[in-house]
Amino acid sequence: MFREPMDLRVLLLVFPFNDMALYGKDAFRELLQAAHDPERYAAAFDSFKRHVLFPALNKVHQIHQLDEIELLIGSYFPREAMKRYDDVSGLYLAYLSQLSRMFITHRDGKITFKYWENGYDAKLLGPYKGINKAALWHSLNRVFTTDLLAYMHLLDNGMEDERYLRGFHSIIHMEDAQLDQVLAEGVAETHMHLNAARSFAMNWQALMNPSSANLAELSNPILAQRVEGKFVLSMASARLLLGYYLVHGAGERRMSDIDAFYQSGNKEQDRCRRFLHQLADGQSTHEAQKGYTFFKDLLNRFGLGPRVEDGEELAAQVRRDPLSRLLPESHSIEDLLLFRCLGYMKQYPEDRLFSAVFWQYIRVKNAVFRLQVQGNYIRGLDYFQPFYKRATKLRLAGSAYHEIKYVLQAQLDNRYLRKLEVRVAPPLDAGSSEELTKGLTSGLLDFFAAYRDIAEELHARGEPVADIGIVYHFLKRKDEQGSDKCWLAYSEFGEDASLYFKRLQNRYFMQMEAIRDLREKIPALSYYIVGIDAASVEKNTEPWVFAPLFAVARDSADHRMLYLQGERERRTQHLGYTYHVGEDFRHFLTGLRHVDEVVERFRFRSGDRIGHGAVLGIKPSQWRVRNQVVILPRIEHLENLLWIWGLYKSGSNARISLDYSHLEQEILDLAKDIYVVMDGITVYQLWLAYESKFKRIMERASFGRHQRTAAEAGRENRLFCKFVHPLDGEVWNEDKLMHAQHCKCYLDRMLEPIQVAVKQEQVALLEELQQIVVRKISNRGIVVETNPSSNTAITEVEHIFEHYIQQLNQRFVFRDGDCETGVMVSINTDDPIVFNTNINNEFAFVFYALIEKGYARQDVLQWMDAVRANGLRSSFIQRRELSHEQRMEEIGDMMEALRQNLEEY
Repeated sequence: MFREPMDLRVLLLVFPFNDMALYGKDAFRELLQAAHDPERYAAAFDSFKRHVLFPALNKVHQIHQLDEIELLIGSYFPREAMKRYDDVSGLYLAYLSQLSRMFITHRDGKITFKYWENGYDAKLLGPYKGINKAALWHSLNRVFTTDLLAYMHLLDNGMEDERYLRGFHSIIHMEDAQLDQVLAEGVAETHMHLNAARSFAMNWQALMNPSSANLAELSNPILAQRVEGKFVLSMASARLLLGYYLVHGAGERRMSDIDAFYQSGNKEQDRCRRFLHQLADGQSTHEAQKGYTFFKDLLNRFGLGPRVEDGEELAAQVRRDPLSRLLPESHSIEDLLLFRCLGYMKQYPEDRLFSAVFWQYIRVKNAVFRLQVQGNYIRGLDYFQPFYKRATKLRLAGSAYHEIKYVLQAQLDNRYLRKLEVRVAPPLDAGSSEELTKGLTSGLLDFFAAYRDIAEELHARGEPVADIGIVYHFLKRKDEQGSDKCWLAYSEFGEDASLYFKRLQNRYFMQMEAIRDLREKIPALSYYIVGIDAASVEKNTEPWVFAPLFAVARDSADHRMLYLQGERERRTQHLGYTYHVGEDFRHFLTGLRHVDEVVERFRFRSGDRIGHGAVLGIKPSQWRVRNQVVILPRIEHLENLLWIWGLYKSGSNARISLDYSHLEQEILDLAKDIYVVMDGITVYQLWLAYESKFKRIMERASFGRHQRTAAEAGRENRLFCKFVHPLDGEVWNEDKLMHAQHCKCYLDRMLEPIQVAVKQEQVALLEELQQIVVRKISNRGIVVETNPSSNTAITEVEHIFEHYIQQLNQRFVFRDGDCETGVMVSINTDDPIVFNTNINNEFAFVFYALIEKGYARQDVLQWMDAVRANGLRSSFIQRRELSHEQRMEEIGDMMEALRQNLEEY
């Protein structure tokens, strides 16, 4: 099973509801109108393929066979089926019902995924039928708002009562009954970024209630593929018009259709009617250009204000959604609106204007969805970053407290969640330690206030409250000055920007010291600030920049064992250590080297964790298929080879089989391209210079600027730096090589991209090196935090059923006792909104992957339970069995201490 043809099928399955190519002119309507005439249909279908379908697909997918696409569309939307409908909306509703019957069921009061095979699977899905539907659903769930299928399931099965909507909460539950029982024992989320913990439903809610808080985001073209701010604002207005009609027109069936309802002869009514017709036809409307003004005019006309202003809680904004004046507040307004719209269209198919506007609304919503939720088409964190920014930059509330509360609520509503670690970046723009501490303190106050209030609400309903902890992550960034460095300027003037990554490293140290000081100063805060990490684009900042930081953080000489307050003693919890690494790498060697550097240079040991670590489980042979030629900076390739050389020379890795003399010669050839003059350079000296990078970047240069005498002035220095007298003779040594890392003359050549071939005979070496690193991690008890959906989208995972967690830990399935197959792993979400997932579904995708492999269900359930329990045990949050009252008292005391700390500044 390969993900490319699967992804193509997914795009075609939902093409009528997803692609903005149909916004201006619905080509399916033309096909339907021509369905009774074979010649006319053939011409219409040919035009549809060439002018709509192929160009739209070619934007996001490499098309191998046009014939394949034609046959798939013919299978999904056959001409014989089109003959049965007078309007395209009937075709769409019937097709949604078909998809719903194929994918959706319900169990224990919840809308769930239908993982077993049924009669519709073979016809539409072919080999992706049955259990393989889970893999296809994983892709579908990230290009299409599957909530429509949940609504259709209720309507098609006689559950028209709106109270049934309470069984649906944005994401379809994937776990089957037996896995559900395993997860009910409790799960831990140990790798999730707080800013991305929101949901698409939350973002869409804010977009459909535009206010001064998010208007700026809509005034610019924030979305690609013709979905600009004016389209989103048009949908906000259309939503009001549809909802108002359902209550005041269709509700009492006083009007035959929406066209008649808004055709009263009144100027404002006619304006609304004209807007709806233009919207249905995909025309640019005058109202769309006015955008926010037209939306506010509708609010005033329908008496649906006042709007929520800045500073008010987002939960209040949701409750005071303008449509909440019309629809019951006990439901999600969006769920209720779409549920009623579908029900109305099923009952009154003759209202074609209503249907046409509704499908336009769905297309724009799905286009926005596809720009906030990452699909499978391009890998790498560079591709991920725009999705993350679009999904997280939209302002949801007027204060940090309100946004944090709404985001945490989405996670803590999961009854199975026992521990929730959230990744948070320290304030990025603080210019001093004082500003940084104030920012940290203020953020913690908002965070604890939000958590406290949610915990009180959950406790009042008799529901469990997950323990919570913060892992501060330092953001990996490129050096802002690039290679424009001169260590002499630092030696003489102390200018940290003159050293490579020195300014960033100083900033990281300032952040770490502020975090550590707060943990030491505020009693019990160490139970909630539980760890540190470094995250974001792995290629931006190599581990050597962070190694001294983690060494200082781990130094027990700087930490107190207890808080001593009079007669009272309170234990200080140790800080946990994790690091994003081995996720997104140019060369397989780079990924392995970075992981090994973290393990060795950061002194990782039992209980520490590796974030992602995909390179540990991906098969080198599969990686090489896509990467037979790799482009990377020259210094990266050199250090990869120096890392191998160091492993070989250590004598503890006898399994490495390589041509040692050839390796040394390759190292020296690369070094010559950097240093030109090679006097004194040996492989050992280069390795020592590589090792020196993991120390804190020099506080002062080890030797200063040398004022040359008149006699020396005429003698040109052949190497290193022409402004410095050649100490120790005119040969390179370790010090000079170390200083060259902060010299533009050499950095430019170090960072120059080169192309490297990955030969088939090198695969065996990659496999051996991978085993060495994996064995080290397994022996030391280091836990790998996997994130199945994130890893499938970003790294070299073919598709969800081939996730590398199966390679890292094979207990209970292969019954293999080898160390390399016994790495401790956990399952997490990473960025829920970007991958449209939750922790339960991430477990479910791995579960179905193992079932698909043919393993015994009992063994798979035992394995899932072990991974679930390992997540709880490996969390940095210590289970202390506090009562609710004790927890609330502790948080209250911390907040008071934080307020006092803030007042001191």
